[in-house]
Amino acid sequence: MSGTLPIHIEAPLISELCLQPDTIIVRKSSNHPELQYHIESALKSLTDLQKRIQEIVYSQKLSSSKRGLVFVTSISNGLLLAKGLQCEFYCADDRIYASSSGSEGKRMLEKESNISKQGIFNLQSDIVKRWREGADEKNKILVSTTAFSTGNDYSEVQVVILATTPFNMSMALQEMGRAGKDGKLAKCYIIPTMKILPRHSIDDSWDLKGRKAMYDMIWTSTECLRLCFTCYIDEGRGITCLQDLQNQICSQCQDKVQPDLQTVEMPNQLYIGITDQTLPAQFTAQHLPSISTTHSIAQTHVQLKTKRLQPIRNHSSAHASTSMLSPINANTSPIETFDNLSLEEHKDPEKFFVKQARLAKKRKVEIEFEKEDYVASLKRALDVIDGKCTVCMVEKRSIISGHDHMVNRCTHLDFGRFLQWKKNIQYTTHIHGPIYACCHVPQIDDNLHKWISQGASAFHQCSYPDRTLPLVFAVFHYSNTRRHAEAFFGVHWSTEIQYAKWLCDVPVEKSKTNTMRIILWFLEHCWFYSD
Repeated sequence: MSGTLPIHIEAPLISELCLQPDTIIVRKSSNHPELQYHIESALKSLTDLQKRIQEIVYSQKLSSSKRGLVFVTSISNGLLLAKGLQCEFYCADDRIYASSSGSEGKRMLEKESNISKQGIFNLQSDIVKRWREGADEKNKILVSTTAFSTGNDYSEVQVVILATTPFNMSMALQEMGRAGKDGKLAKCYIIPTMKILPRHSIDDSWDLKGRKAMYDMIWTSTECLRLCFTCYIDEGRGITCLQDLQNQICSQCQDKVQPDLQTVEMPNQLYIGITDQTLPAQFTAQHLPSISTTHSIAQTHVQLKTKRLQPIRNHSSAHASTSMLSPINANTSPIETFDNLSLEEHKDPEKFFVKQARLAKKRKVEIEFEKEDYVASLKRALDVIDGKCTVCMVEKRSIISGHDHMVNRCTHLDFGRFLQWKKNIQYTTHIHGPIYACCHVPQIDDNLHKWISQGASAFHQCSYPDRTLPLVFAVFHYSNTRRHAEAFFGVHWSTEIQYAKWLCDVPVEKSKTNTMRIILWFLEHCWFYSD
């Protein structure tokens, strides 16, 4: 279960958890009417940020049970803000607690030792306990990294502040979701800094966490904040502050509409008094949901908890072009019901769940076996090329003994041209996973490649330096070998650049990278194991 899962992440999540392709997906609106969103002008310094946070916290006048959270994007900023706000700092880094646990902790840290895991857990637990109890004013506020954004369900968080520029939508929504769990008014502030991420770091077709959406909302958009958040999660089914009378008004809508608002607290609900007279001409009564529509939406949410539902994925072009500010129509609900369970599964849903869990476990075991087979194949291949000039292997094929020269001194290789071409080999983490830069071997198993120590020389600790990529380069430049490869993989590489792009593309045949697949293919189909 997740309250911040965008539609486009459903498929990768189902694959990652080894769920069945026909897994039932249940969705409801991601709107939180009790949250009032604020985005402020960018601040230039940490001092200004600290001052503004103090102003916000003071204005909240937190009662004995109310709490506040300040989320930061780095430990260094968190430590400085916590010191300035005179409150505690929570994070997941053990070293922070070791260094703050007295002289003994510092000595332990200097010796590259750690406080026991149980000791660290106790320190973290004590911080959370003091914050929840709120014995004095300084304990009502807690500065934290994202480590506190999940699993914390204290019901009376009245204010959440995202200090410095949030990296992505998913994490920001998770952090702001800590507020308002009691259904009462809660405020969420985003206070960006002047740091603007370069465009190339967020323009990613596989942007699963919403970096671009967050960037656009902070730096280029003037849209309703509630609309930005709900559109990201519900993908086109967003809702503005003015489309539901229960919604708190965000800072963007206040700037545009400037209505004479009055927040009225009702039992378990919040209503915002907005009359037609307080709205500008473009926001007339037709833009607000009728009583019957609101009732239909509420009914839909009840159904979501009791029936097996799945959102409609294919919207008509006419509907897609509809303005975000158009009224919500109960007749065009994004949800449809269906029932394809057997009678036995209806009577015993727990039995059905156990069956699905067993299938998922079976698939995980199959994936683990496939991984072991793949690692074993790569290990055998890398052992074969170890100690050899792989360029000479491609040219002479039948050489199995060691060579008396390094690949950079091979007379069959234009090493300068190879280095220039090598710059085009750039893998994508979410497609290929982590890759060792020195040998291009995937980081998937200790038995395949030893981990390189942090700060150490990759060349000196790498098990296969300058072995794999020269072989792959040579495959392209020896015409006979290239023709065989093109026929086998069903492709055609007319230039070195095209070949490099294919190597960095989505892997073929369940391989981690096409680079490794070329090596396996060469050893299986072209290399002779005897002179």
